[in-house]
Amino acid sequence: IGMAIMVTALAVSANAQKMGKTPEDSVKCIENLSLYQESYKMKNYADAYGPWKELLTYCPGYSKNIYIRGGNILKNMIANAKTGEEQQKYIDELMNMYDLRIQYFGEEALNKARKAMDLEQLRGAAAVEEYYKLYEDAVKVGGESLEASYIYKFFEATIFYVHEKKAEATLIIDNYDLASTLLEKALKAEPAKKEEIQTAIANVEAAFSPYASCEQLVEIFGKKYEASPNDLELIKKISNLLESKGCTKTDLFFNTTEKLHAMEPSPESAYM
Repeated sequence: IGMAIMVTALAVSANAQKMGKTPEDSVKCIENLSLYQESYKMKNYADAYGPWKELLTYCPGYSKNIYIRGGNILKNMIANAKTGEEQQKYIDELMNMYDLRIQYFGEEALNKARKAMDLEQLRGAAAVEEYYKLYEDAVKVGGESLEASYIYKFFEATIFYVHEKKAEATLIIDNYDLASTLLEKALKAEPAKKEEIQTAIANVEAAFSPYASCEQLVEIFGKKYEASPNDLELIKKISNLLESKGCTKTDLFFNTTEKLHAMEPSPESAYM
C-alpha cells in the first residue's frame, strides 16, 4: 500500500495543483480519497466524514464531487448528532463547505441559494436574517438564470423576513415585482423549462395574494408616495401595479397617473 501511494504521488507531483498545493498534500489527498470513497459507497457516512474533511483541507479544488457528496455526509452527521452543540458544529461546517465550493468551482448564485435553503431548513426562524440575505444575493447575482424554484424561495423568505419585523411591508411589494419580472424573463428565455417556471410564477402569485388587495396596496404605497411624490420610478411602479391589480378607482391611482402624465407624458400615461 505504501509503495502504491508513493508511485501514485510521484505520478501526480508534476501536476500537484490539481490535487494539493504540494506533493506532500497530494499524498495526503490520495490516502484519504480512497478511504472516503469506500466508506461513502457503503453509506457509512460517519467513517467517510474524517477522510472527507482531510480532502477539504489538503485538496479543496480537486473535484466538485467532494462537495456534492460532502453535503450528504454532513446532513447525515447533523441528523445523528447527539447534542445541540455537535449539531451546530456540523451545520457550520456545511455552510463553510458552500463557501469553499463557490471559491473553487464558481456557480455563486446557485450555491448561495442552496446554502440559503439548507440554512432555512436546519436553523429555521432563528436564521431568517441570514438566509434571506443569501437568497437576496443569489437573485442579484443569478437574475433570471437562477432556477425558478429558488426565485420563489427568495420571495417566500421575503414575506417571513417582513413578518419577523426585519423590514417594512414595502419590501414584499418590491421583491414581488423583482421575482415576477425575473420569472417572466426566464419564461421567454427558457421555453424548455416552461412548466417549472409557470409553477414558480403561480407560487409567487399565491404567496402575494394576501397583500394584493387594493386596500393593502394603497396602505403600503400611500405613505411611500407621500414621502417621495416626485420619484418618477416609484410613480411608475405604483401606477403600473395598481392598474395590473385592478385598483384603478383609488385616489392613489389617480394621483400617481396624473403626476406621471405631467412628468413624462405619453399615449399610455394619457390613457391611464
